Amino acid sequence: MKKILIAEDEKLIRAGIRTMIQRSGVEVEEIIETNNGEDAWDIIQNNKVDAVFTDIRMPKMNGIELVKHIHELDEAPFVVAISGYDDFGYAVEMLRNGVLEYLLKPVERQKIAEVVKLIETKLQAREKKTQREAYSKVMESGSYRIIMFYPGAPGLDEEENLKLTKLPEAGDGNFFVVKDEDFNQEDYTDFGGVGVSQIHSSEEELAIAYQEVRSARLAAFCRGGIICYEALDDKAEVDYEELLTDTARTRRIQLIGTDKQKEFLNEWDELFDRAASGRMPAEDFKNEISISLRTIPRIYKTLFDERGMQEILVKLEEILLCPDLDTYREHFMRFLLRLNEIWEKQDDAEPTKKKIGLAMEYIKENYAEDLNMAVVSNYISMNYTLFSINFKQYTGSNFVNYLKEIRLNAARNLLVETDEKIIDIARAVGYENYKHFLKSFRMEFGVSPTEYRKNMQREDF
Repeated sequence: MKKILIAEDEKLIRAGIRTMIQRSGVEVEEIIETNNGEDAWDIIQNNKVDAVFTDIRMPKMNGIELVKHIHELDEAPFVVAISGYDDFGYAVEMLRNGVLEYLLKPVERQKIAEVVKLIETKLQAREKKTQREAYSKVMESGSYRIIMFYPGAPGLDEEENLKLTKLPEAGDGNFFVVKDEDFNQEDYTDFGGVGVSQIHSSEEELAIAYQEVRSARLAAFCRGGIICYEALDDKAEVDYEELLTDTARTRRIQLIGTDKQKEFLNEWDELFDRAASGRMPAEDFKNEISISLRTIPRIYKTLFDERGMQEILVKLEEILLCPDLDTYREHFMRFLLRLNEIWEKQDDAEPTKKKIGLAMEYIKENYAEDLNMAVVSNYISMNYTLFSINFKQYTGSNFVNYLKEIRLNAARNLLVETDEKIIDIARAVGYENYKHFLKSFRMEFGVSPTEYRKNMQREDF
């Protein structure tokens, strides 16, 4: 559940209800409090509130008036009335107006827990019904596509703006359906690896669309960005199969327990690099990783006695839970390095720290250029994977977020210090995609570049 509103004029009672809701066993993201009905109505109109716990007697607007207003909404929150014994007649009237439950003061903790769980059940049922209805409308409208994101992709709370409909009972992925006429590929550039099916026109073709979108999502996972199934191409070189033989796999795995750190990292990096460049089919890469993860514990049995290692292995097997190959590669290599006990045995801490310092200076001087982790790691002559791991260790941030922060702070300064157009500022700090810049800026600072500039100009007066 996302939001619950408590409207009660007595502070101690509000605090008690809040505590009982928090201990109900149902996760609630936010609990809002107010001491009068008028403010409660204002909050409800400006927020998507799931449930309202309201007293009957309140200043400015009583509970009965509030409930009447609430039930004029298209999608009203569930309402729980709370009152003293003398207000029972009013409570009956509120129940007639659609109140879910009536609680008598003093409120019992068990009763609050029961009501919150009931609301959660009803919210889930409402959401499923809404999804099913929206899904049916899309299917009836004609041409559609299926889109697959990684679980937890940021920005999916804006699915309504993107005209996405979550597929009900979609199973093992984050699947959405969208009318083809509403699909714009550029809208999805900030979501990580995104897979999109071909255009389909009936519910009978849904199984085919699922197969297509999974293949496209896997390819997008490896190569980045958004990939439509019809755009999939086979760039694989013939010699990629040499990396998938039993001999090559055994060599990669056997190098883990040796002092040949650079060599074993390069062997694994070659596998990842082929997948990232499209020189190895994404499906073959996924199968190879799966086989390797099943083989490693058989060879290094004693290392898997360490607490947490088996759990890490299980997570790594679910490859598409990660947004993209770079993120997965970092987790995978951390796993290998942990097996190799490099974390505890790095004697080169000071030289590594100096190299990361050089990398940070290079980023600050060249953030406006087309920078990526490969360019910077090559500049300081460090293995790509080691650079990724050490950079995060020494800076506390991964490369992408570190670069983004520098670029957005530079943009913020330019907005205040110059009269340059915002699109020119975006290019000046390294953003070629203007929409991507606008979205990143808003997510970082909470306002658009235009709003930020206006706000800073006001402060000067």
